[in-house]
Amino acid sequence: MVEAAAVVAGHPAVVTGWAALAWRGGRWFTGQEDGPLDVPVMTSTFDRRPQPGLAYTGESWRAWEVEVVDGVRVATAASAVAFAARRSATHVEAVTVLDMAAYDDLVSLQEMHAMAQRCVGRTGVARLRAALEHADENTWSPQETPLRLLWLDSVGVRPLSNAPVFDTRGRHVATVDLIDPAAGVVGEYDGVVHLQAGRRRSDLRSEDRLRALGLDVVRFVGGMSDAERRRRLRAAYARAERRRADEQGWVVDLPPWWRSTATVDARRALGAEERERLLRYRSA
Repeated sequence: MVEAAAVVAGHPAVVTGWAALAWRGGRWFTGQEDGPLDVPVMTSTFDRRPQPGLAYTGESWRAWEVEVVDGVRVATAASAVAFAARRSATHVEAVTVLDMAAYDDLVSLQEMHAMAQRCVGRTGVARLRAALEHADENTWSPQETPLRLLWLDSVGVRPLSNAPVFDTRGRHVATVDLIDPAAGVVGEYDGVVHLQAGRRRSDLRSEDRLRALGLDVVRFVGGMSDAERRRRLRAAYARAERRRADEQGWVVDLPPWWRSTATVDARRALGAEERERLLRYRSA
């Protein structure tokens, strides 16, 4: 990233996309995808000599899209997110870019809708707009995004992301990856961290509590095919349909004492102590 910035220093060029977001502290923008990614650079022209590790785009920009962050000339967060989403290979990748940028509060979806209006005529703007329809500011990992989109495609329901679940007395039971409150179906993605003994025991206890309240919990792991995920999800819905309505012992309505951090605006409004306490899961 720094080397790329040095190469283009003094020229009409700006580092953008994943690299600009990583420079701003974006946790999930690692520059790795089956190997190191080239650093994307907007140059306004195609007459640049190729440089190893750099990806010149020839795309122009406007002065308001450029900032200097820690001494490096980069695209604004909204511009960099738009660039990465517009040039994503798939719809799922574009939605994941938006979700993960919102995770670190780099942009809000409202800000990205405004940015999309200013991208008229640029490559991939239709992909950006489509992705905005399915993005979620409360996604906690890039594995959740494909699962949420598959859920929507499979059963026609958009589940809530990382919603807290309470019993009927208002006590917090668990915060789940995905949930369809109408059907009472919970989806949990178990990554590598969930295989640790302590975490696994905690997951099982949480699952027992959720099932006791009448929720059906379906788990997904890495390596599952989309067909297997769809099959498991539909089976969960079939089981949920057989439950009696009076078995529901849970709610997702927030009690008065609960401080929601489900949106970028809500997280940005937190003070330092509140961020440490309420967003501790991000450093786990």
